[in-house]
Amino acid sequence: VGYHCARHAIMQGTVRVHELWLAGPAAPVQFGNSVTLRGLAPDGTEVDVERFDGGAWTPVDTVVADGEDAFTLVVPTMPAQYRATTTTATTGTVTVTVKPRVTLAKKRLPRKRTRVTATAAPNRAGAVALLQRRKPAGWAPLASKRLNTSSKAAFVVRPPKGTWRVRVIVKKSGGYAAGQSGVVAVKR
Repeated sequence: VGYHCARHAIMQGTVRVHELWLAGPAAPVQFGNSVTLRGLAPDGTEVDVERFDGGAWTPVDTVVADGEDAFTLVVPTMPAQYRATTTTATTGTVTVTVKPRVTLAKKRLPRKRTRVTATAAPNRAGAVALLQRRKPAGWAPLASKRLNTSSKAAFVVRPPKGTWRVRVIVKKSGGYAAGQSGVVAVKR
């Protein structure tokens, strides 16, 4: 359908009207947080939400559009593709991207050193963990390691003087987006 704005003559475009619509989160969701899919369908319509499992679409749940022509569904926090279907329409694919939850623990060691241990959930064994230090111009890499079978990587840090602020990035792998820890202070 062509569109021309009645107030602004230079504004024009195309309006697409869909019988069924589905949307997921625009940004990666951190593992452990809930994921809500939202959609629109005519009031009272039964909508089947499906997940793509490698070779086929499998049912997740059936929801009914409410009086506002809307529906929602909370789905597991895992990387996946979803679509909604009715007897007369199917939406495009909605991709849910998940990033691991990365936590840091620190422990003082002899000779003014500190062990910083990163843990990623869910288990991301084999993924690359990158230790970074905050500098005035941004973040600088210090070291990298692969997460072990327990999804952990330990780094030993010894700042030459003062306090360093460090974080760990777990790089994207295995269908998961990159995850980032909070920042911890490491003192000499």
